[in-house]
Amino acid sequence: MEYKFSKAEFDDVFNNNKNNIRHRPGHRFLMFPFTTKDADALESFTNCIGNYLCLGRGIKPQFQNPHELVERMKEKGLSIEKDEDTFENIIETFFYKKSIEDGEVVYKFKPINLNFIEQNYSDESTEKKNANFAFDVLGDPETISKDINEITQSKQSFNALEKCVEGALKMSTSKIHQDKAYYKLTHVFDEVFNEDFNYVIHDQTCVEEYFSLFFDFYIFNYCSQSVLLLDRFTNGNRNQMIPLYYSIQWEKTNQNRKCYTNGWRSLERKAGSLFAHANALEMLNQTEEIFEEPLDYITLEHLVETNQLDDQSVALQIDEITNYYRSLISDVPQILNVEKDNISKTATEASIKWLYKTIRVQFENSQHRGSRYNSYAKFFEKLALGFLKNRGRSGRVLNISEELLIFLTKICIKDKEQIRLVDLFSEFERRGVFLDNSSKNAVSEYYEKLNVIEKKSDSGDAKYVRKIL
Repeated sequence: MEYKFSKAEFDDVFNNNKNNIRHRPGHRFLMFPFTTKDADALESFTNCIGNYLCLGRGIKPQFQNPHELVERMKEKGLSIEKDEDTFENIIETFFYKKSIEDGEVVYKFKPINLNFIEQNYSDESTEKKNANFAFDVLGDPETISKDINEITQSKQSFNALEKCVEGALKMSTSKIHQDKAYYKLTHVFDEVFNEDFNYVIHDQTCVEEYFSLFFDFYIFNYCSQSVLLLDRFTNGNRNQMIPLYYSIQWEKTNQNRKCYTNGWRSLERKAGSLFAHANALEMLNQTEEIFEEPLDYITLEHLVETNQLDDQSVALQIDEITNYYRSLISDVPQILNVEKDNISKTATEASIKWLYKTIRVQFENSQHRGSRYNSYAKFFEKLALGFLKNRGRSGRVLNISEELLIFLTKICIKDKEQIRLVDLFSEFERRGVFLDNSSKNAVSEYYEKLNVIEKKSDSGDAKYVRKIL
């Protein structure tokens, strides 16, 4: 095993034509489905749920408009004795959403059951990319697929018309998943996502009320933990949750609270340099030898520390990447002032940080490339919008609304009759939600108003929360 920089691969990926470099991450290291365009595409993961479920099943319904579906039903043996137009109108009303887009009539399936959850049928759609991302980075794909197939088979429709429509759906197994998988930066949600997905998908009420929130919540928290992990470079632990503090929507806050010092303010600042990380990781993977899995900061450091790669040799190759990159940037002289630090524990770590800082400084001081740098970070901010609240002078903080609090309580307690309040807060933390004592008191008071608190004694540890129906 040898780590050796490939200038030819670098030039191919970054389109180095006459020193006109283009920053295009996502070839050998696929981190997020973000781009430098149209941040609105990731405002919510709601529209990718249908595609996500199809990935789990390994099949997807081919789109048919109402007329095509009726014709297919006739092929399957349905006899329509009288007014076929009326029957087609019934199918359209019950199973489709009709809209006008760019002057044309557009039909979409209504989300009546798992076979009909709305989806985009294009393999290149934003929704498809988002679904691939969610499927790759959250939980165990095999476990998720098992749950999806199990619930799909058990939820057979008792409605004769629905049964007939399901039987007429054309299914496809071609190109269900894209060729390249997204790299899972952090594993902190693997176990808990499996548990929660299994619970939610087996509860019809949860599917109807919380499925969208479920995906938005987990995607945002996965991305948040990834941002915090990247900021630690080679010192990150992908199996350890990094505390990120929220506030409760109706409580008062101030700038001394953890929701301000260890919440959105810190996260937003670190997310601002995501495009620098994306490009640094892509450049680190432009090697002559393709490794078994993509190399991130933690993996490279591990290979060095376990003597699978030589520290000095790897550092020299990374320095070669940095120096070559510097030679291609002629309009940002500030990068020449970026120096290596002398406090890193290995030469590899120092070289990684030097490459990253060079890329970041280039973006922060480039007029025409800086806008793309900021646009990439906007995708993360869009993901966060549903979990933020403006607190006046304190600015925006991570926020738990009443809906989110009830949802978290439900998925943490699940089918248990009750849970200790302190254990419930620990379950919140397993899902990436940390609360200081003031916020915990606000939650406890809310539960008391709902009459779901049971006190075994005056001790705080003896408070129990009953499940919310």
